[in-house]
Amino acid sequence: MDQDNRPFSVAIVRNIWTYFYLAPPQATVLQQVRSSIHNHVGLLRLFEDYETDLLTIDDRLWLQRIALEPYYMGSATDKTVLSRLEATKQWAISSATIDWDQYDFVFCLDSVVPTNLMRRYRKPVWAIFLSSPCPSLYALQRWLPLYGFSLAFLDQLPEEPDKNGANAAYPVGQRGFPLSFFRSNDLLRITADAAGKQPPRAPKAGVHIEKHCWDLISPAELAELKLFGPVSSRVDREQYFSTMTERKYFVITHNDIRYLKGHAIIEANGFGCLVLVKRGVKLAMEGLLDGTVNFDTFEDLIRKLKMFETDRKAFTTALTKQQQHIDRYSYELPKSLLEQLVHDHQNQPSPKPGLAAGLRNTVATTLYPLLWIFGLPLYRAAFQTVDRIFGKDLSAVISSFLHGGRRV
Repeated sequence: MDQDNRPFSVAIVRNIWTYFYLAPPQATVLQQVRSSIHNHVGLLRLFEDYETDLLTIDDRLWLQRIALEPYYMGSATDKTVLSRLEATKQWAISSATIDWDQYDFVFCLDSVVPTNLMRRYRKPVWAIFLSSPCPSLYALQRWLPLYGFSLAFLDQLPEEPDKNGANAAYPVGQRGFPLSFFRSNDLLRITADAAGKQPPRAPKAGVHIEKHCWDLISPAELAELKLFGPVSSRVDREQYFSTMTERKYFVITHNDIRYLKGHAIIEANGFGCLVLVKRGVKLAMEGLLDGTVNFDTFEDLIRKLKMFETDRKAFTTALTKQQQHIDRYSYELPKSLLEQLVHDHQNQPSPKPGLAAGLRNTVATTLYPLLWIFGLPLYRAAFQTVDRIFGKDLSAVISSFLHGGRRV
C-alpha cells in the first residue's frame, strides 16, 4: 500500500449472471450476503476491512457468453432464480464508464471486463475469482489463464506458505483465496447488528448437522442429539442466519460422504459454533481439521457433547483453539496475501512499451478469444465422453490430475 497508509480500495465486480450479491448496491453487508443464491456467505471482510464498491456490469462480452453464462444458465433452471438474476440488470452499468484507477484491487467475481480496459488501467491488481467453477472452465483456465488479468483465484481455498515463505503449489499467475473470507463470530455479529442488538448473551443451544450427513442419521441417533437442544440441518437461505445464530454445535457426523471444501466449517466458526468432525472426513481445506474437535464413533460424539455441556472450561478452551486456528486460514493468511499483492504491484516498475510488447498484445487479443471459444467446447465434449463411457469416477481422477492434484 501507499506510504500514507490510506485505506485500501477494492472493487467487487459481478455480471448479471453471478449468483453472489443480488441486492442493490446501497444494501447493507448482511443484505448482500443473504441475497446470494449460493449457500455461502462469501467475501464478507472485503466489504468491512476496505473501501469497497460492489459493481454490477452488463457488457455482454464474448467470454461471458461462451464460458461463464452457459455454466450458470445450465444450472439455473428455476424461473425464480432466473428472474432474480435478471433483476440485477436495473443497477448494471458499463465497465467503460468506470475510472478503474481509483481502486487498488479489482475482484472480478465470476465476471470479466474488456481486456483493453485492463491494459489501459494499470494501477489496480486485476484478479478473476471463480466461485463455483465447472471442471472444464477451471481446467482450461489453468492451461490458458485469462489474458489481461494480473492473477486468478481458482480453487476457493486459502494458501499456506511453506517454511521459506513460498508457495510452490501454484503456477505463475494463480494464487489461493478462500470463498469464505471472514473471522470467527463475524456472522453472529452482523446478524445481531441488523436486529439492532448486541450478540446474544443467552447460551446457544442445540446441534446443526452438516447437510450431506442428514439422511444418514438414524431416528435413534437423532433422538440422542435432541438431548442437547434443537437439531437442524438443510434450512433454507431465509432461515440459515437465524438458525445458526442459535446453535451451539456444528457436527459432521459421517465420513462416508462427498468430498467437502470446508466452507461450512468456516461459516459455523463465524457463527460462534463449536465444530465436531468425525475422523476420516475428506476435506479440501484439510488443515482446518487440526482446529476442530474430532471423534471416532457416534457414541464418542455423544460423550464429548456431554462433557462440553457440563464442563464450561473445556468448551471455552476448545472453542478458543478452534477460532484461532480457523481464523488463520479464513482471514489472516488471505488478508496478508491480498495486501502483499497490492504492495508488490504498486512497487514494480511500469512495463515499457515496445515492438515485442505490441506484437504480443496483438497476437493475444486476436488469437486468445479463438482458443477459448473452440477450446472450451472441445474440453467439455471430451469430459462428457469420458463420463458416458467410463463413468464419473475416472472423469474425476483426470480432472484432479489436470487441476494440479486439487479436486473441484
